[in-house]
Amino acid sequence: MAVDDCGAFIEKFLLQMSSPSDQLPLSGLTFAVKDIFDIEGHVAGFGNPEWLRTHPPANQTAPAVLTILRGGATCIGKTMMDEMAFSINGENFHYGTPQNPCASGRIPGGSSSGSGVAVAAKLVDFSLGVIFLLRTDTGGSVRVPASYCGVLGFRPSHGVVSTSGVIPMTQSFDTVGNVFVAEPLASPLSFDINYVSLAILPCENGWFARDSAILKRVGWLLLQEPEVEHYKPTKVFIAEDCFKLLSSITSERLTQAFVSSVEKLFGDIKISIGIGDYLFDLSTAGHLIKQISLGKYVEDKVPSLKHFMIEENDGYKHSIPSLAALVRSKRLLQRHEFKINHGEWVGSYSSHLGPGISEQILEFIREATDENIDLSRSIQIELREVLAALLEDFGVLAIPTVPGPPPKLNTDISEQFDFRAKAFSLLTIAAVSGVCQVSIPLGLYNGLPVSISLLAKHGSDGFLLNLVDCLYSTLKEEVEAIY
Repeated sequence: MAVDDCGAFIEKFLLQMSSPSDQLPLSGLTFAVKDIFDIEGHVAGFGNPEWLRTHPPANQTAPAVLTILRGGATCIGKTMMDEMAFSINGENFHYGTPQNPCASGRIPGGSSSGSGVAVAAKLVDFSLGVIFLLRTDTGGSVRVPASYCGVLGFRPSHGVVSTSGVIPMTQSFDTVGNVFVAEPLASPLSFDINYVSLAILPCENGWFARDSAILKRVGWLLLQEPEVEHYKPTKVFIAEDCFKLLSSITSERLTQAFVSSVEKLFGDIKISIGIGDYLFDLSTAGHLIKQISLGKYVEDKVPSLKHFMIEENDGYKHSIPSLAALVRSKRLLQRHEFKINHGEWVGSYSSHLGPGISEQILEFIREATDENIDLSRSIQIELREVLAALLEDFGVLAIPTVPGPPPKLNTDISEQFDFRAKAFSLLTIAAVSGVCQVSIPLGLYNGLPVSISLLAKHGSDGFLLNLVDCLYSTLKEEVEAIY
């Protein structure tokens, strides 16, 4: 691990398709890619030296990377990742763990650890990564590093950005996401956005950028569709039950600046109250912002989920029952698809996996089954539909990105059981439904980075990018004023 790069890189090289003087959207910007993308002439190492040894170099570059290169940016190397993308911690037995520039002695988050760290440490302007959904990672490989490294991270809707040329994991959840970095200022409770990186979830592409404008610029380039200007939300829901999952932070610490910013910018928008027992007024200054019991809403509106609404001793007793059921459903499908994609290789080379990860991956494959796969896929469809009905084209749902600040390095997994279970419950909402999500840094709490997330309906990625760009400067001011 090189000290000067925080251990973020696993390989360095220079790759560009245009002159720095060309007038292109990303001209003059540098980026890195996670060690899971195909780069012509290079092997995607998947965070494991034996995988690197047993696979040939790629004969072409992944489309998402090509899009960024054609947009004028220069790639300077590949970044670290969790072994076989099998964790949200960002730790790697073989290559070491990238140093979190925003929280010394804390994990950087994974599996796109190097991508987040490279941007947070200002080693690149933005970085490209890929995230997979495995046993313990419920699709948070962009959102978790974004939160832990004090960055802004965008997870795009499932299927809107190409994941071709990325090592497949669990295709039912593969998508592309964006991530931005926020650098703490002199005040321990203030923040600023500086850098962004690109990373892919389950297999997910995403990026970290200097500011919200770069987040939007990279995002619209990857979306490859005509840019629209709409940014005003018609509905803003705060999932009050999800904020009760916070382990060491009060919900007000995460919501106050956000609510103040929304009311300051959009408070004149009037929206009717409704949806039965699920909604509660949060503000008397208009009805734009409402609280919602998301768990109850999901439980009542997703009928196929009932099969997984069971009392299991699987660590989810302190979570929201319906969201815990989503995790169980998703894990079933993840095991099934991971075994299809990588079971044969793991069977031949499991002795070359790192300690801890080896046992988890082998157990993951052993527990794979064909039963209830169609039911799990039905849940994906139903959840996407009910969130679309709730949010419509220009609504957003606010939840915590994760239950709290980044845990300490080398913490025994048994000590993180409740924290991880709550994290998976939060991360699985977007992963199962395939909706877009952005993780927004909210400065520091007791010297550690914290964040909030906004979700929008599937396909409303452009709107969410625009909203964040509009909202962020005011949010920054509110955080500084309040805290």
